[in-house]
Amino acid sequence: MRLFMVDINQTEINWQYSPKQNKALDIIEDDAVEEELYGGAKGGGKTVVGVRWVYRQCCAIIRDFNLKPSKYPIAVGFMGRKRAADFKKTTLETWKREVPAEAYEINEQKGEIIIRGTVKIFFGGFDDRALIQKFNSMELAFYFIDQAEEISEDEHDMLQVTLRLKINGVALKYKGLLTANPAQCWLKHAFVDKPNTGCRRYLQALPTDNPFLPDDYIPRLERVFARRPERLAAYLKGDWSALSGTNIVIKQEWLAEAREKHFYTKDLRRLVVCDPARFGDDECVIYYFENTKIIEEDIFGKCDGTVVANKCAAMSNKHAIGEDKPVIVMDCDGLGGPIADFLKSWGFAVIEIHSQAKSQQPDRFINTRAEMWWTAGEKYSDGAIEEGGHVDDELDRQLTTVQYRFATAGRIQIEDKEEIKSPKRLGRSPDRADTRIMGLWALQFISPVQEKILTGRQQKKSPMSM
Repeated sequence: MRLFMVDINQTEINWQYSPKQNKALDIIEDDAVEEELYGGAKGGGKTVVGVRWVYRQCCAIIRDFNLKPSKYPIAVGFMGRKRAADFKKTTLETWKREVPAEAYEINEQKGEIIIRGTVKIFFGGFDDRALIQKFNSMELAFYFIDQAEEISEDEHDMLQVTLRLKINGVALKYKGLLTANPAQCWLKHAFVDKPNTGCRRYLQALPTDNPFLPDDYIPRLERVFARRPERLAAYLKGDWSALSGTNIVIKQEWLAEAREKHFYTKDLRRLVVCDPARFGDDECVIYYFENTKIIEEDIFGKCDGTVVANKCAAMSNKHAIGEDKPVIVMDCDGLGGPIADFLKSWGFAVIEIHSQAKSQQPDRFINTRAEMWWTAGEKYSDGAIEEGGHVDDELDRQLTTVQYRFATAGRIQIEDKEEIKSPKRLGRSPDRADTRIMGLWALQFISPVQEKILTGRQQKKSPMSM
């Protein structure tokens, strides 16, 4: 245990540290070290060390320069993340939990924390343009960036040039502390591959180094990433190299295996699924599913909603078995809402998909889109999907291009269509893949065709009955 005493008023703060956290503090407090990356896995207690270190830095500056409370506190540091909203939900909450409430005041509007009325630190995100512009004029002594894998090297360098504060003409010991989870980014080259170069240091933090984690944390990590061993290697063992090219939701080899699958089941679930085109260069995609197989498709450009509704209705009618028509699944976040209304007014059963809506598992997924894609990826990895005879190279390319990332509180997020449409990525909207994913997702809500109806269809198609 380190016993940290605040010299200002002799207040004792009993902060407990693990041996690895103690080592992280020893490194950053070494006069030869200007910047430290403390990271390498989830659950290493990194953010706690960061916010405590920021407070320690403030108190040390107050003590060393004998500063007194003032109407105009001296700005000495910065604390932030890539997105201001993520910082406030995570890092700032850790600050509030760890630092005594009587020791500081927060001005949310200005993005400032004032320590004992004497010095202040700026806080926020690199997505705040006003804050970024302030970097040009800031003169600071230290910074703490949480989840530094989220920021670019240019953003990091922009912050480094703020380290030029002098108090009473005296230069300070300029410091930077970064925390991160493994990612394929500039940090790997700058710190991980060169762990003890010059004034930079890298210290790996693993869940096994943190005795304050819940007992079920590591088993839960193993369970969540059981189908993605590369992620487990990164987040449990801190293997930065394991993540190269692994943020694809659906892997190529899983799709290839699905082409070889042939399932035999008495249950037949059928649906028509549609993703209407939102923009002129998008595709409107309609698929007819039997279980996980695409049996028929209709793909065309953007057109009037009544045309799309009629095409969906025609496909459902075509595959009716007696009075039993396939349910129609519609993406209703954009143009699909009015189209779904048309279909329902004509008597069709419609399942509305709202991709941006709250997930059924909000602690795991940032929205329904993320849950649908991730669930499909798990089914492909489990060998639970049969592709059948439908072959579409463009669909395959779209399915194996879409990437995921971790958003606030470790929730899974799927990249937006606009990101995928970038010339550096797919170059077009993944409309076929989104339609495929919606269909696979919606199958769970479809009742199988009754056996007597299915038998009737099979007899009708039999050559013996002709």
